[in-house]
Amino acid sequence: MTKLELFLTVIAAVFVVLSVMELCFLAVSVKRLHRAQEKIGRWLMSQKKETVSAKAAPSAQKEEEKQTLPQGDSAEEGVSLQVEGSSLPGEESAKIEECAAAQEAFSTSGQSAEAMQAQEDADPQEASAEEEPISAEREDAETSVVIAVKEGEKKSFAQRYEELTADIRRRYDSVLAYLLSQPDCRKIETRGCVTVKCRTDKVMRVMIRRGSVLLHFMIVNNELNRFVREEGVKGIKITPVVVRLDSDEEEDLARQTAEIAYEQIVEEQKYRKARANELRRQRRKEKEARAKAEAAQAAESAQGAEEENR
Repeated sequence: MTKLELFLTVIAAVFVVLSVMELCFLAVSVKRLHRAQEKIGRWLMSQKKETVSAKAAPSAQKEEEKQTLPQGDSAEEGVSLQVEGSSLPGEESAKIEECAAAQEAFSTSGQSAEAMQAQEDADPQEASAEEEPISAEREDAETSVVIAVKEGEKKSFAQRYEELTADIRRRYDSVLAYLLSQPDCRKIETRGCVTVKCRTDKVMRVMIRRGSVLLHFMIVNNELNRFVREEGVKGIKITPVVVRLDSDEEEDLARQTAEIAYEQIVEEQKYRKARANELRRQRRKEKEARAKAEAAQAAESAQGAEEENR
């Protein structure tokens, strides 16, 4: 027997021992689980019996009191009859009157006990009826949402422009005048912003936030822009370049950026025009080629028909 076979037999024996131990452990755990379930079942049964007996006790007590009360009334009536129709001496009549008073006190105490029991039975319902509105009010208070409404409307671009400092307005007017001096550029003002366009393309968008002028320029790679336009790609979002006008250095930077954006847009417009002309020529050539093919096919069909007639 080689070492390898001996090693394999040892491993197999170990696995067998482990499986046996696992089975034993499972059997013990199953037994414990059954015992625990039996204990829980017995405890639940005892709790049910206690609740049933507790509910049955007040009803049994009420029935006993109802059965005892008529006896007391009849005894009281018998005593009163005896008192009225008797001709006993003074001491015996006094004793009989004391017994009647005691019987009457007993009957009144029984009636008061019944009234107290009925009041106790009615109190939980009244308490629950009183607590329901309170709980509903608490839930409404917890689930309610307070929405703060801001008074007044947002300020327009013209109003914010008037609130700017003189230096910032001068810088903005300078950059705007430079762009509007370029060919085919025009200004479009709305309530919230000002846009400068070169024909149909946006060169600059102006917004005022917290006393600062923000200039948005669309400077992108022309090849990427052509790919997005021609292929209709919607997953690529091109973000603009933002320049503030808080200093004179930023004014120079904004002027240079505006010049770059304008030149790029003009170049792109020339490319689109040339591309449109090329596509138009291509469509015209394809149309002419189709017309020639149709004419040749018609001539061939006419020639074939003539040969058949001959």
